[in-house]
Amino acid sequence: MRAAGPFTGEPGYELLYWLPYLRSLNGAAYDCAITRGGAGLWYEGSTIDAYDEIGFESYRDLLEQRYRIARVEKSFGPSDILDREILRAVGCESVVHPAQMYQRLWDAANWPFARLKKPAPLPGLAPGYIAARFYTSFQLPANAPVLRVIAAARKNARVVALVPERALDNHGEHRLPDGIKTVTYGPETSLETISRVVAHAGAFLSTYGGLSYLGPHYGVPTRAFHRMTPNEAHRAQERRMAEDLNADYELVRV
Repeated sequence: MRAAGPFTGEPGYELLYWLPYLRSLNGAAYDCAITRGGAGLWYEGSTIDAYDEIGFESYRDLLEQRYRIARVEKSFGPSDILDREILRAVGCESVVHPAQMYQRLWDAANWPFARLKKPAPLPGLAPGYIAARFYTSFQLPANAPVLRVIAAARKNARVVALVPERALDNHGEHRLPDGIKTVTYGPETSLETISRVVAHAGAFLSTYGGLSYLGPHYGVPTRAFHRMTPNEAHRAQERRMAEDLNADYELVRV
């Protein structure tokens, strides 16, 4: 079986570059795409979830080994320690690998964006809520005014905060207001759950970074909060994303 992937990098690169890159290939000959965390709903056609094949704990251990060896989260070839194990478990060959995309980022302006098909909403969430996913990073450190942002949002609508059941990566969590509605998720369904909540929100508030790109892909007005000046190369691609998707996507500096 011939695969596109596995994609084992940051969700931001997956949404901002990898999915448009696959569209630019105009149906290149691969049988399925390999991703993780329930992100298969972002793709057209058949997908395989790496967590189902090798388990999250093994995935995380191999990802940490990659970082110790290469000092990056990105994979630059099918021989990568994590990608190799996924491909072995799946029993397929990678014919379109993210390494090809990383080597052609100079051509990203020609890769097309498209709205994602909205997944089914999570039960129990009434329409009109504002979704929020705030995590600590260099763009939104622990002392950022997240409580004030959420308090302002709650004057306009109910806020639903997305919170992992346990740490899934090197990001921390901001303190949330008492009594706020939360939706929690584990690693196996993390990206699927976040997508289902964001896709049906009236607006999305997020730490600036990869997950903030979900709002535009679902046609949801999005505000991405940041402290540092963003990478201009990514900003150019973000502007193309917003234009192609006719998206209401703005950065808010804290």
